[in-house]
Amino acid sequence: MGADAGSDVSFSATSTNSTRTKDIEITNLGNQELVISEVTVSGPEFSISSDLADSALSFNEEAVVTLSFTPESEGNYQGQLQVESNASNQATFTLELIGEGFADGAIIPISDARQVEFGTRVTVAGRVTVANEFGGPAHIQDNTAAIAVYWPELHSAAQFGDSVIVTEPVTEFNPVDGPDGDFLLQIAEHNGDDDITFEIIDTESNKVEPKLVTIEEMNSGIMKPS
Repeated sequence: MGADAGSDVSFSATSTNSTRTKDIEITNLGNQELVISEVTVSGPEFSISSDLADSALSFNEEAVVTLSFTPESEGNYQGQLQVESNASNQATFTLELIGEGFADGAIIPISDARQVEFGTRVTVAGRVTVANEFGGPAHIQDNTAAIAVYWPELHSAAQFGDSVIVTEPVTEFNPVDGPDGDFLLQIAEHNGDDDITFEIIDTESNKVEPKLVTIEEMNSGIMKPS
């Protein structure tokens, strides 16, 4: 990714003692030769795996710095990436780093669960929008996003509108060979990890009503207000 100086680089919610990475591209757009003298990162949870110190980039040449975020405990974290160079427009280039760690068993927004690496165990809560009407998977949603849950015991026990809490790995239903992330994202057994639990909360059923949108609105991400 590219970023303007002073902007934020945000890491999605990351389980404790696991690592999430982002690649930052550094491109020489103004110097005949851009000499990078130092690259530093502050914040103990953030690190770089690409040391570009004392390197030089010709005009239009680019290099990549790999940032890592490894939270040791639950909470919000901040750090900073700083690049020192002979750039004619900005000798000191900084980016603000932001990350969030969550502990195993802590309920996180479904939108965050959809960003974790496959195999990461998550706990999410939401309303059932599909139970066993299609023979699985079930679908749940909160006020941030929705996700499929493939677990037959949940399909048969839950009803449309139930409030549930689910703990299990994030993976995908991939019926054919292809790159990860191209098929249905779901919470389900992953590489033998079938330690899956769920709880149906004893509360009043709330059946989520679908919102009518056009195909154009759906493709653009713009939805009509309720």
